[in-house]
Amino acid sequence: MPKKFQGVNTKAAEARARKAEKHTLEQQRKLQAAEDESWRDDDKSNARKQQRKEALEQKRLNNVNKKKLLDDLYQADQELVGKSAKPSTSKVTRADIEKLRKEEEKDKATKQQEAALGKKNISTQDDLIEENINKAVSESLADGSTVEARSVEEAISALGVQSDLDRHPERRLKASFKKYEEEYMPILKAENPSMRLSQLRQILRKQWQKSPENPLNQSHKSYNAK
Repeated sequence: MPKKFQGVNTKAAEARARKAEKHTLEQQRKLQAAEDESWRDDDKSNARKQQRKEALEQKRLNNVNKKKLLDDLYQADQELVGKSAKPSTSKVTRADIEKLRKEEEKDKATKQQEAALGKKNISTQDDLIEENINKAVSESLADGSTVEARSVEEAISALGVQSDLDRHPERRLKASFKKYEEEYMPILKAENPSMRLSQLRQILRKQWQKSPENPLNQSHKSYNAK
């Protein structure tokens, strides 16, 4: 005879249900973990991509800034050395630019000083001409010669300077003194390197007064020989 149905075993059913639920929960946990891991991988990948992008952008900006700096330095160098200068193939540094700037300022100051000395020299030459004429006239009076003059031109004429050869005596004196200065000033500088330019001019002036290259001395000598 078949066994008599005794009903459902509740304990066994509950055990199977708990086991099935546990299995389901475990599957869900694994799926959730896998999904979370995939998100984390995406985040890391995106972070690395972003870092690489930022690094490339920073490198590009650095190259742009470096190129601009080199262009600015090169342009400044060209302005200092002039348009005719050849482009430098060596690396331009701020020290090089500063050195060029100082040399330019020094050259400018030297030119200004030379211009000022040139103006002063013109005045000195005029005084020297007048002094030479007065000296020649005084010597003529001292040795008994009769000299009457009311101007530079009359004084030179009285000392025997031919009018056709010396229509502008002050110009001839200036030219003669300039030539004398160009010839003997370098010698004085070499012999007296520690002296100032004004001191050298005083010495040169005294030598010029006695020099046979002084036209007044030549004229006065010719007059005394008559």
